[in-house]
Amino acid sequence: MTFLVGVLLVALGAGVLGFGIYLYYAFLPLFYGFLGAGIGFWLSQALGISSDILAAIVIIAVAVGFAAAAQYLEPYRRILVGVSVGMGIALSVGTALGVSQFVLLIFAIAGGVGGAMVVASLYNELVIAASAMTGAAMIIDGLFLILGLNGMFFYRYNLLGRGAFLTLILWIALTVGGIYWQLNNVTKMVPAEKRKMV
Repeated sequence: MTFLVGVLLVALGAGVLGFGIYLYYAFLPLFYGFLGAGIGFWLSQALGISSDILAAIVIIAVAVGFAAAAQYLEPYRRILVGVSVGMGIALSVGTALGVSQFVLLIFAIAGGVGGAMVVASLYNELVIAASAMTGAAMIIDGLFLILGLNGMFFYRYNLLGRGAFLTLILWIALTVGGIYWQLNNVTKMVPAEKRKMV
């Protein structure tokens, strides 16, 4: 069982490492469609719809609406993510510095604008980096399960505390390779309208 789980982790990790940006854009509408179906089900229950056919129509309509929103309103979602992350970071820094509420408000506005600009210009790169790091970690975890490596500079946990530099080097090498691969192939994996912002 452990061997099978390890093989599965290596296979899935390789897919995420090499094709993370493609998987992100391919399955985002599907994910939102499933989310919309759940909301449509809840909505049909809340509205007291007793007809199965009418409930199914509501569920499908909401699912299609959510999938379409994920597909066509995607650039605006990026900006919202950037604003919220930028404001969160700015508010954390301002609070840590102990500034007044007015200065904290200025920090929040500046952080929101800055975050929106950064995420708007680097969104695909951030998705690529995150998927490459995640895929590399999945591959290494799978290798540990398959090969039973634990010791001799290969450790699964507490890498820096044990001096497990080989595991860290392998993770960095896989991550850099995945980023390089995806950046060189992003034009093949991501539709042209997704590669640019509004």
